[in-house]
Amino acid sequence: HDYFEDSEERFEFYHRTDVRIPFLLQSMNNVTNGGAIKKSLVVPVAPTGVGKSLFMTAWSAFLLKLGYNVLYITLEMAEEKIAERVDACLLDIAVNDLKTVPHDVFTNKINQLRGNYIGKLKIREASSMSFTAITLKSLLGELKAKNNFKPDIIMVDYLNLVGSIRQISASDTY
Repeated sequence: HDYFEDSEERFEFYHRTDVRIPFLLQSMNNVTNGGAIKKSLVVPVAPTGVGKSLFMTAWSAFLLKLGYNVLYITLEMAEEKIAERVDACLLDIAVNDLKTVPHDVFTNKINQLRGNYIGKLKIREASSMSFTAITLKSLLGELKAKNNFKPDIIMVDYLNLVGSIRQISASDTY
């Protein structure tokens, strides 16, 4: 980058309008000028048990309502547990109450959602350290070929549990 010679390109960069994916929390939209920039890496960081997975499932539900396609990769919890949290958000039913909701009520709510939102959510459970960037690339190809699904955003629950393709032993990477 030549400071003086490239000033025009810098000016264009400063005035470029980036496509952003909004956060569920307005305060995060304020801090990020409207949300996460497409093709950026957003990593929720907090101590154990604070609610990172809860944040990601609530954000996934919010984006689904807005029509975004979300791929949620879980390396820690079962697919059904992630879906359960998304259900609680979208159906406005407490997680504990999902076990007692009548089948017809659940089905009606799901059908209402299906009619109102155009986004899709795919949840994939993978074992920690065996899931790598190559696995992700393969999964994206498979979802596109078999389901015509291309995610707008990819949630990886526990990024630090993704295996390295460069390191043979993934121990001590936590």
